[in-house]
Amino acid sequence: MLSDLQELLAIAGNVSLVVTLVFLTYQLFHERKEHRYAVYEKLMSDFTQVSLLLSTEPDLAYAYRSTYKTSKWDNYTEDEKRLFCYFDSLFGLFERVWIALRRGRKGTGANWVHWRNWIKLLATHSVFVDVFEFNKEFYDSNFIHEVQNVVAEAKYCQKPKNVCRIFQETERVYVV
Repeated sequence: MLSDLQELLAIAGNVSLVVTLVFLTYQLFHERKEHRYAVYEKLMSDFTQVSLLLSTEPDLAYAYRSTYKTSKWDNYTEDEKRLFCYFDSLFGLFERVWIALRRGRKGTGANWVHWRNWIKLLATHSVFVDVFEFNKEFYDSNFIHEVQNVVAEAKYCQKPKNVCRIFQETERVYVV
């Protein structure tokens, strides 16, 4: 009788040890994933600050874009150059939000549909499309594919005989 009780207690101890190890492994995996995202978030924040600085300081933008620029850069007006830098920083923000929502992060304030609609509206501007084309190789390929679809929808909506709503998925219709 005593050996049966000892065996039962040993099995219960082993089961609780295994459950604890599985839980700790899950916690470590989750913490590592959160840490990687936090590092990514910090790097993108720094990148965004630099990009915004480029849009507010034209001299810096010229130096930066002298080697890293779209083929249309020299044809842009001063305002279009600033707009390009601004859209470039927004593009980084859109990717961060897309990745955060895709990974199920809480606290982003909105779902992807609203962000997608904003991109669709911006995609009606030729400078934003230039930013998209320029950045295709620098961003997450799944994000680029998503934006490519949005840009295609925006182009379709701009054709004269097509009647479609830019913001058809939202509560308010901004452009018809």
